[in-house]
Amino acid sequence: LFRSYASGIEHVTIYVAESAVDRLPDGARKVLEESRIQSGWRAVRIEQWALQSCRAPIYPQDRFFMGVALWLADEAALGDDELIVLWRGPSDRFSGQREVITLRGANDVRRFAERYQWNLKAVSRQ
Repeated sequence: LFRSYASGIEHVTIYVAESAVDRLPDGARKVLEESRIQSGWRAVRIEQWALQSCRAPIYPQDRFFMGVALWLADEAALGDDELIVLWRGPSDRFSGQREVITLRGANDVRRFAERYQWNLKAVSRQ
């Protein structure tokens, strides 16, 4: 599976509760897959979404994924119990281990996003 340009960068996976899938935009619903970590959740394959809609790979920065997660949370009115974002930090250059942080809901994602120097606020195309 296509995950990123390089293995040393951060990885982000966005999970949406099964109960909220109907509220997701069409593009996101088309790229859902069963969660490998917990039943009742679906992973949004953003990299597939980008390839299908833009015919280009996704920008490989975790900041971009967090912006998409916030946009989805707002667009689909996802509650804190309907959104999980799993952030896996860059691989340690000696051990290969990654720091893993689980964010629950848009408020956790917003607090986590304060670490970024550049704005990641999503803008609707309405």
